[in-house]
Amino acid sequence: MASRPSRKSQVTARSESDEDDALQSSYDRNEDDMLKTAQDMLSSSKRRRAAKRKNLEEEYTSHTKDVAARINSLFETRKYRVAKIQKAQWDRLDALNRKRSALESLILASMRSIEQHTINICSELSAMFEGRIEELQEGPVPQKS
Repeated sequence: MASRPSRKSQVTARSESDEDDALQSSYDRNEDDMLKTAQDMLSSSKRRRAAKRKNLEEEYTSHTKDVAARINSLFETRKYRVAKIQKAQWDRLDALNRKRSALESLILASMRSIEQHTINICSELSAMFEGRIEELQEGPVPQKS
């Protein structure tokens, strides 16, 4: 017959088996803890990244709104200045147009006056020449001595 294992060896085998189970259990717990820690780290990293992304998006949105507001402000300022300059130019053009019109009226009046003087001189010369022609046709005028 085969010899029977001693109780001592059974207890030792059991205690080794218990130690192995405890080690395995401890190892499993460590793995679970490490896995949980890794998942926590990953989720916290994702949260930090999401927070940073959200912060950057908010900064970007704020910056674009500020830039748009400044551009609109500059556009309105430029539009106001252009309108003011154009009004001044139109006013000046209107004044120059009135001045031109007044000068044209003066020139027209001067031309009419010159025309009238020319007609008067022409009729006087014509009358004078007609008188001289009549005198010449009548013959010599006797001279008084």
